[in-house]
Amino acid sequence: TVITADTVLYAHWIDLAIQNFEITTLPERTEFFRDEMIDLAGAEFTVTYTDGSTKIVDYDCLDVAYDFSNIGITTVVISYTENDITFSVQYDVNVVFIPEIYSFLDMVKAGQEITIPVSISGNSGLNGFGFTIMFDSEILTFVDATSGMLTQHGRFEYTINEDGSVYIYWNSETCVLDDGEIFNLVFYINNTPADNTVIELYPDYENTYNEDGGVYIALGFVHVMIEKFEPDFDTNGDGVIDVRDLVRLKKIIAGLEDDVNGNANVDGEGDIDSADLAMLRKKTMEDIFNDLSIDIIDVM
Repeated sequence: TVITADTVLYAHWIDLAIQNFEITTLPERTEFFRDEMIDLAGAEFTVTYTDGSTKIVDYDCLDVAYDFSNIGITTVVISYTENDITFSVQYDVNVVFIPEIYSFLDMVKAGQEITIPVSISGNSGLNGFGFTIMFDSEILTFVDATSGMLTQHGRFEYTINEDGSVYIYWNSETCVLDDGEIFNLVFYINNTPADNTVIELYPDYENTYNEDGGVYIALGFVHVMIEKFEPDFDTNGDGVIDVRDLVRLKKIIAGLEDDVNGNANVDGEGDIDSADLAMLRKKTMEDIFNDLSIDIIDVM
């Protein structure tokens, strides 16, 4: 009751209750990739009270339950609670397989040049793609990139960025619908102590598309397992490391003989040169010194 000098007003309070909770506008997206997070953008949720009034509910006031771990049609449940009373609505979405890139690679050795085929699975169609290739330049040296079996047609090119990463781009008027190899990466394995490294493949979504628009592809990783380099100083293959190996290596460097045993690349860097000779000379001198030390000890 409100009392003033001239007027007495009586107010009667009515407790409003929710009569209805509904989706008045569906979200813009009703298709999601497996394990993707829900996106309610564009949706409108409205509560109607017993007196006929309505209210648009903020997303922050909603509880959203969903499971996008399985492919196919699944139900999203939206709940709203007010005055300890909960109302729920639901709608269906389609969960699809996200296109993924992958590569299978056997154990590799330092000093070896390797070709890594990169393939796509769950392909939803491609007319173009772009990827930034990130790698550890202390372990890997980029050599080349070539088109794959699915991208023989169209335009394929790559550029080396200032930070050492590589950008790969392909486009074609013909849409590729199959799963399979889309490009190849060629690297040289440097002689380092590392026994494992990862090549990261970041999709460029602005340049990855098909006839219907942009295509989302998951970030890819290539795990490179490296067998540690163990030099074989026996360049002439007689089972003994001595000055005869030095003589043989000098002849190979001079082009007078071939590296028949494959042991002339002593330092594992790929080229057979003076660095290999220096490493072999050091090893030979160490062995001679050790032998002399043993003889002296025996004499004493």
